[in-house]
Amino acid sequence: MAKKQAISRFKKFINLISEKDVIAVMPDIDVDGISSGVLVYKCLEKIKKITPQILQFQHTRSCFTEETLEYFKERKVTKIIVTDQAFDQIPEQIKDAEKFADILIVDHHEFYHNVNSKKTTLIKAPMLKPKEEGSQYCAAKMIYDLFSEIQDISEFKWIASLGIIADNNLQTFKSFVRQEMKKQGIKWQNDIFKTKIGRAVSILSAADAANPPKLQLAFETLYTAENLDEIINSKLNKLSKKVEDEINFYYKNYEKFTEDFPDLNIMFVEINSRFRIKSPLVNKLSIRKFPKKVVLVFSPANQYGDIKISARNQEAGKSKRAVKVSKLLEYATKGLEGSAAGGHAPAAGATVKKQDWLKFKQRVLLYMEKAGKNGI
Repeated sequence: MAKKQAISRFKKFINLISEKDVIAVMPDIDVDGISSGVLVYKCLEKIKKITPQILQFQHTRSCFTEETLEYFKERKVTKIIVTDQAFDQIPEQIKDAEKFADILIVDHHEFYHNVNSKKTTLIKAPMLKPKEEGSQYCAAKMIYDLFSEIQDISEFKWIASLGIIADNNLQTFKSFVRQEMKKQGIKWQNDIFKTKIGRAVSILSAADAANPPKLQLAFETLYTAENLDEIINSKLNKLSKKVEDEINFYYKNYEKFTEDFPDLNIMFVEINSRFRIKSPLVNKLSIRKFPKKVVLVFSPANQYGDIKISARNQEAGKSKRAVKVSKLLEYATKGLEGSAAGGHAPAAGATVKKQDWLKFKQRVLLYMEKAGKNGI
């Protein structure tokens, strides 16, 4: 789908929303997902004078679980808006949801299946920016740009900036964020997390790291906040400091928890934290210490026997010949019962069962060995 057609279909979907609709918004659980979800709420309120009735967080191996579909049917949902989630991975579940609702999916992950139909509109990052790597066009910025095609929403620029920073998209949208920081009187620093806007991102990130996650609180904090100070002084601030201490502990002592394979340019880091810090930790290790290496951070199996993995390779966002960790994890989990993988070229995640861990690891190392020989 070309950019013009994607924007046209987006406008049509929004224009057809009426007061009779029951709207469900399904954002991802990270800061980009929360920011994009809040933008959907605020833009619909501004443009359509309508507030969505249902906020549904879900980050599972399925897109629409049976429980979610039943809940939506009970609530008589007629419109579903999904942000920052690759629901096109399971097209048959899209068909199930189409039986009672129209669906809009705005996502910047890998493209899996063309699920566009009379009932579903799928907009992927390359449709809007064909020359840009999808991982560098976060969902919050996509939502901001799409609604900007309908009406001026520049007052929400700061919310889109949070998603940009959280998803490590500054190299692409640096001027966008700098303009917003200048407007708010925030001095630019190369380490964005030392600024007020970076601090706000860290605080919101703590909600996903909590166990269980405090996603509703993070959403409400951002949705009701009129400025960055209200986020920084929110209930999440205290939690954020605890999470950061935990991340810093593993960051400073990473060698104690690492199995390194220097010849294959990959390292495995096992952590056992009370917080869900795999993603922020692997980001910090990959960006600051190992920008040219594949880094995998994982935790011991949970009560369901699932091992969760977060992987990064900063080179994959710069070179087409670099190992794409999304492809790496998809290869390593293929055919393993109860497993799943997905994400972007430089940043991806996976789940494998405890009994399949050694097989998964062997596949990862085999893939890296082939990559060294073939440059894939």
